[in-house]
Amino acid sequence: MRFDLRTLGVLSVLLATSASAQPNPEGGLGIHGVYGPASPERILFPTNADPDVTIGFRLSPQVDVQIGAGRTTNERTTLLRDEVAVLDEWEQTKALAVGAGYTDRHGPALVRGRLSLGYDDFAASYAAYRPDSIRVFTRDGPTDTYALTADDFVSTRGTFVHLGGSAAVAAPLRFGRVSLTPGVGASGSLSSRTGGTKEAQGARWMPFAQVPVGVRIGEVTMTTQVTAGVVFGPDEGFTLFRRWTAADPGSFVLDGAFRVDF
Repeated sequence: MRFDLRTLGVLSVLLATSASAQPNPEGGLGIHGVYGPASPERILFPTNADPDVTIGFRLSPQVDVQIGAGRTTNERTTLLRDEVAVLDEWEQTKALAVGAGYTDRHGPALVRGRLSLGYDDFAASYAAYRPDSIRVFTRDGPTDTYALTADDFVSTRGTFVHLGGSAAVAAPLRFGRVSLTPGVGASGSLSSRTGGTKEAQGARWMPFAQVPVGVRIGEVTMTTQVTAGVVFGPDEGFTLFRRWTAADPGSFVLDGAFRVDF
């Protein structure tokens, strides 16, 4: 999920968080729902390879598991007046991700670790159409007219698996029903192509800081979390069907997510 200031405002109002932001490891069993990156390493997955919605379950006060699935389709048609052409771009990603996390206290601090496994099927195409003279046949006989005909067509497809992990240390603070758990850590991801012709994304890693703020209302805990970090990895250069991560290698990233614990 690409993040901007408007999204930050919405997330703050909704009091949401990522699944790695378990503010209270003594909270016991329960179901949780996440909107956005469910852990820091999934921020490093290629665009749309991390499903927006994740459902999870706490197996114990320390351990939780998650699963999420989604499909994203983007289409764009552009009229090039200078070249008298029409460009039609199409892209679709089907994604599945599972994860497991561990959170525990060590003295006054919380220690968190998480592993995520993702799978996605990516397909994209690019077509250019230009006006051309064609002959059509009517009841009055053949006649010449103009129509858009295909001038260029390029497509690609690939299926990929993604493995990511993260570790963080946080300092839990509690003010009545409000909890604040700022922390720092590092995450990384690896991708591998299992089919198709599209190249897999290179390895990524990111040192990050997180600031989750949670509010407990009855039996429900709602928290908002912002993750900030710097992405590192190989510069893969420009390709026609480039898949973006949260940010280019060497760039600053700011992301947020939405979580509700029941």
